Amino acid sequence: MRKPVLRQNNKWGILSIATGLFAALPIICLPIGLREGMSPAMVVANANNRVNGVTNVETGEVVLEEWALVSSVDELSSGITENYEELPEGTDPVELSEDISFSDIPKYVIYQRYDDSDLPIELLDPQFFAPDDTTYYVRARQSILKETPDMDSLTLVSLHVGQEVTRTGVGDTWSRIKVKDKENEYEGFVLTNTIQDTMVSVEIDRTVWVDTDSLIVRAEPSTSSEEVTVVNQDAKLYCSAIVGDKWYKVKTTGGKSGYVYKSYTTTNPPPTPTPTPTPRPRTSSSSGGGGGGSYGDTRKLPKITGCNGESIVSLAESMLGKPYVFGGTTSSGVDCAGLVTYCYAQVGISVANGSNTIYKSYGVSVPRSDLKPGDVICYDYGGWCGHVAIYIGDGQVIHASASKGVVKYGVLDMMGIIAIKRFIQ
Repeated sequence: MRKPVLRQNNKWGILSIATGLFAALPIICLPIGLREGMSPAMVVANANNRVNGVTNVETGEVVLEEWALVSSVDELSSGITENYEELPEGTDPVELSEDISFSDIPKYVIYQRYDDSDLPIELLDPQFFAPDDTTYYVRARQSILKETPDMDSLTLVSLHVGQEVTRTGVGDTWSRIKVKDKENEYEGFVLTNTIQDTMVSVEIDRTVWVDTDSLIVRAEPSTSSEEVTVVNQDAKLYCSAIVGDKWYKVKTTGGKSGYVYKSYTTTNPPPTPTPTPTPRPRTSSSSGGGGGGSYGDTRKLPKITGCNGESIVSLAESMLGKPYVFGGTTSSGVDCAGLVTYCYAQVGISVANGSNTIYKSYGVSVPRSDLKPGDVICYDYGGWCGHVAIYIGDGQVIHASASKGVVKYGVLDMMGIIAIKRFIQ
């Protein structure tokens, strides 16, 4: 029987097949195992070097072992085809390549090892981890980030259930991850079965309050999810779960359910308003507007054509988000009294900057029952006025908050009220 004769144009195909088999060998052999007593990293590195060669650091030359060297394409293909019978017309030699065997390729047996806690020991050296850049979430309680893929190595930081991490490498039984806290970023190793690629929901029973001007409640824990409702500063929310480390599953006081961004809430309740007794109205008027103990005659206040309390509210709303600047009275920045000074200056009313000065020397006091938008709320700091705000209606005010650093919304009774002052009719 005649031996098959390869056409010249098939020789390159045979060369590609053989080269592919050699290159794939380390990956094929890895699941089978390692020879007992030899580290996985050594075997992988050795197999890689045998197939791809070793680079001489000084010369840059790639040195291959003798078995991998051939002088020509004919020499490589002859070893593959010499055992074949004559091929039928039109048969591609590639179809018969599955019968090829390489008796001189070393074989190994891998034994998975475990530590004293019966946890798997990583078989791969971290330098051979497959690269990754995927968001994962911690699923196991009492998880810890290790310096190397070994439970006996240094612990870098503790991880909590639901915490978001970024996986940067994938080994046999361990993963390399990055994680951030408020001040630092860490990169280390965790067992792969302690993380998952979907958000983790942890049940809780917690009450929080909104810590921003307005907060969107969404149908799902995603910024692209449908809007359910909007809740305002200091609104109470009942939390039933923490989802993905960044979201609360909540129910509003109005009974609507959804998800809010955790960082815009606080577990500290707003200050309880100090009840302020409403003084009995007096028939006499006060010349300067005085304190809350007497009320002035609002008919004597200036009347400005085209301007009223709603005009002051619009001016105050135009300042929302502007920075808190101690002593500031301009559109670039204000303090609490400076906001009042700025807004009333725009309609031609001069008011000195200073919360206690406003309380004692400007406008007239009005009872709470006569409260209107544009009125100035003076808050009690133990017998003197330490903070002022502009009333906008519906139990809300606008004020320059020193603690938040901006002009923002607030609730009328966020503190005890010492007086309510009016400056225009």
